[in-house]
Amino acid sequence: MCGTGTEKTEILKEFPLLELSEEEAKDFQAKLKLKGKQRYKELYDAVSAENNKRKFSYEVLSQHYRYDIKLRRALYKIISFTEVAMRATIANKYGTEKISKTNIEEDIKKITGKGIHFDEWEHNKISAVFRSKKEMTLFEFLENVDMQILNKIFCILDKELIESIFTYDEHLKENLDSMRKLRNAVMHNNILITKKYGKVWIDGEEKTDLQSHIENAINLSPDIAKDNLKRLINSCLIIDEEDEEEYKTQGKEEENRYSLFAKYKVYFEGV
Repeated sequence: MCGTGTEKTEILKEFPLLELSEEEAKDFQAKLKLKGKQRYKELYDAVSAENNKRKFSYEVLSQHYRYDIKLRRALYKIISFTEVAMRATIANKYGTEKISKTNIEEDIKKITGKGIHFDEWEHNKISAVFRSKKEMTLFEFLENVDMQILNKIFCILDKELIESIFTYDEHLKENLDSMRKLRNAVMHNNILITKKYGKVWIDGEEKTDLQSHIENAINLSPDIAKDNLKRLINSCLIIDEEDEEEYKTQGKEEENRYSLFAKYKVYFEGV
């Protein structure tokens, strides 16, 4: 895909349903180089399927991509907020306690009163945290472990301690793991709106859609923050937040909204 004037022709070989100008083709070519052809191809395939394999504009594809970026940024804030709260809940009670590299399972059991088992892969990650150290405080350990190990330790806490930030239910362990996987997708800059998701439990019902996984992440946030976090997700639909008040004054809010297929839009009513 090089050579002046050939951008559009080359792009249409890979994206035949895309309608774009020569100027847009140059812009798209630069994005494909920096962000990866396969990333855009997956999004293109998903959007074209929703559009019944009819032609659609480059702007439609771009709006879905830009919306996905905003969702990722919002979710990073939401999940980081919860992750910090989980670390703090454990550390505020047990943070000064010492744990050792060779007896970590026994040490955590002594500290919490609950048994825990790490598999071989988790032990490898734990060894990487300790490096040459033989022991460290639980606080120091928590500051350096990933969410898989954090979730495992958090789930053995007393119910009262867990409920200091979460509503305890029978699916808490599975839902925390689902949030961890969503976090990984965000951190790896996966395209979220087209990604396939595993199970998550919302009000006792099994769900697999993106909105439910985002709702789960918000449900696992402290109650005081939940409505604000839903508003944060809703605001991802706004193209230019700095000009939003001006659009409202003119009664033209819809002109400042991403034009998306309903399947890929996440919105929470009543907040």
